[in-house]
Amino acid sequence: MKRFLISLTLLLIVFTFTACSDNDSPVVPNNDPLVLTPLKVGNWWRMHTVVDRDGVPFYESTDTVRIDTSFAWGGFVWFGSSGSNYFQRNNIDGLWTLYLYPSGDSGRVELTYKYPVTVGESWTTQPDTIIYNVESIEKTVVTPNATYLNCIQYNSIVTTSNEMNIEYFKPGVGKILSNSIIEISGNLVRAKIEIISYHLE
Repeated sequence: MKRFLISLTLLLIVFTFTACSDNDSPVVPNNDPLVLTPLKVGNWWRMHTVVDRDGVPFYESTDTVRIDTSFAWGGFVWFGSSGSNYFQRNNIDGLWTLYLYPSGDSGRVELTYKYPVTVGESWTTQPDTIIYNVESIEKTVVTPNATYLNCIQYNSIVTTSNEMNIEYFKPGVGKILSNSIIEISGNLVRAKIEIISYHLE
């Protein structure tokens, strides 16, 4: 359970999130931005999380993920939240993640989400051996705040725990919806995180 809650926390931080909505919800413009998740101090995403065990809800929260710090490390500028050891940056090949060790002078860097991508593209990250696969680049996702067109669907599995994730990103906005499932002590635990609102500087 501890590993799943850590993974759930990371999903919130990564933004970097289908519920029904009425037809009056705004449609996010269909553009072709250069980045998957815009990273700038002052950006924030308000997310709603629901976790259930064997279909019975046992955890629910609404949290705001804010970018309030940036710093240079390894020759690049990274963005994240104060007090976190988890930071991100955009590159021409996608969204990179830095896991900074407590000492602050060493860390692990990985290309977490490739972008741009093509359907069927796959890759693996270490050391948890997470296998990613691009299922779609044209998904329409409806959330409480808007309808998002041409979203990218990333499917992944953590081979060390058999945790499965389906994540939807709207390029230029960030992660808007994620669904995770894992078996813990014989119980099927599901988590759903979806965007409620956001602000980009």
